[in-house]
Amino acid sequence: MSGHDHARALLALANDDLKACRRMVRDVEDFSDAIFGFHIQQAIEKAFKAWLARALTLTLKSSILFIIDLFLPLEKEYILS
Repeated sequence: MSGHDHARALLALANDDLKACRRMVRDVEDFSDAIFGFHIQQAIEKAFKAWLARALTLTLKSSILFIIDLFLPLEKEYILS
């Protein structure tokens, strides 16, 4: 799967989570804040991974730890300066 195709697939999944959140807002009494927060976090994470996939061609099995490793050197540089 190309990076572009992977990004499209991730954005479709993010959109599904976003649709779920919209439904939860309409029936706010039926869903806890934790469930709503989980789906919002998932939508954001998948959209972010789609952005990265377009640039870095990530695989669907990549984890958040890989993403953290990408930015860890930036954090160390910030702390040391």
